[in-house]
Amino acid sequence: MTDFRPVSSSTIHSIAYDDERGVMTVRFHRGPPYEYDAPKDVHDRLLAHESPGRFLHHEVKGRFRHRRIG
Repeated sequence: MTDFRPVSSSTIHSIAYDDERGVMTVRFHRGPPYEYDAPKDVHDRLLAHESPGRFLHHEVKGRFRHRRIG
C-alpha cells in the first residue's frame, strides 16, 4: 500500500491505494475508514479533483464494492 495522502476536503482526511489488492482506502475526518474495490485511475482522479468529497459521492459510492474497516 502506498502512503496515505492528505486531500483538501471537509469530509475526507486522506486516501491510499494498494496496487496488489486493487483497493483504495479512504480515511474521513469523522467516522471509520472504508476500503473501495476501485481501479487505480479512480484513486488518481479523486486525488486530482477540486472536490474529493463530491467525487467520492458521485463517482465511487454505489459503483464499487466497499467495506468499513477498523
